[in-house]
Amino acid sequence: MSKEKVIGIDARFYGSKNRGLGRYTTKLIKGLEKIDKRNKYFIYLTKENFDLYKPRNKNFKKKLLNIRWYSWKEQLILPFLIDWKKLDFIHFPHFNVPLLTFKPFIVTIHDLILLKYPTRKATTLNRFYYFFKMRAYKLILWRTIISSAQIISVSKFTKTEILKYFRIKSSKAEIIYEACLDSPKSWAELKKFRLKSSSSQKLLYVGAAYPHKNLKRLLLVFKNLKKRYKELELLIVGGDGYFFKEIKNFVKIKKMQGVVFLGHVENEKELRKIYKKADIFVFPSLYEGFGLPPLEAMREGLPVVSSNAGSIKEILKDGAYYFDPVDREDMERKIKRVLSSESLRRSLIKKGYLRVQKFSWQKMAKQTFKLYSKM
Repeated sequence: MSKEKVIGIDARFYGSKNRGLGRYTTKLIKGLEKIDKRNKYFIYLTKENFDLYKPRNKNFKKKLLNIRWYSWKEQLILPFLIDWKKLDFIHFPHFNVPLLTFKPFIVTIHDLILLKYPTRKATTLNRFYYFFKMRAYKLILWRTIISSAQIISVSKFTKTEILKYFRIKSSKAEIIYEACLDSPKSWAELKKFRLKSSSSQKLLYVGAAYPHKNLKRLLLVFKNLKKRYKELELLIVGGDGYFFKEIKNFVKIKKMQGVVFLGHVENEKELRKIYKKADIFVFPSLYEGFGLPPLEAMREGLPVVSSNAGSIKEILKDGAYYFDPVDREDMERKIKRVLSSESLRRSLIKKGYLRVQKFSWQKMAKQTFKLYSKM
């Protein structure tokens, strides 16, 4: 950068509690702290995560911006609480940019799920309020993409989606991949731990329970698999919100045995312990802009059986065994194939390990920093 700049980052999603967005925001800030000793940063946080973030670079100052995302206050009040006069530009890690933002800004678009799956099944709101809120979201998304100085797209797939729905120049959207947990020290370390197992009896899913995550189909497939694999278990890691309660109720109604809900896991060390308990990771999603969980599973030496939808094949390449997410028979057949073939599990583990090396949070931070220089 030619001169010192003052950069703002909307870090209200900071922390693992906010799943993928939280991890992305956290890794971005920590990465920038390591590589940028020149520019100054204002990190905007809420009361919930203000104490969680402890700056490790003297040029990073945290500021309280205690307004929840997706709220009317975010649109009408938040713009007046940001230090616009001090900032050269601001980076929003999600599409929810206040309409009254007139300073240059960068936005990260993770997916266009809002446009692809605008179904009332994905909400608890009444019909009228849902219609009003969806129209508002689409307006904000449109204004954000059109008015942004630069867009960060987390995959080629997401960039293609953006260009399909919005009239912008291709050069405005730059692809910067996300990553997963830190890579294992060596293949020898992973091989020693993971390839000694000769049986696979625990399936694992990590993520949200929104309808497009396709958990009900996975559960019905699992119920059929239990007829052959009596000791098989399905471990599910995720929050305890409305949609998880719905999934739990679905399991109860169908009288399914062997499904274990582990709740939300904030600590990365605890999450890695859960990965180590499992034998196969299953990712049935109907739509993903990137897809962090299967990469994390690969990092922990798990063979991955995954949907072929959205960006997933772009990210995982030959490191996963794919199925059609709307075809329950295909999903069951592919999971059964991996369960019954040790050689296939070994192959997937090795290919997954090689694939996960292509992604790095530090690389993501460096590329983002490079993008900042263009501002």
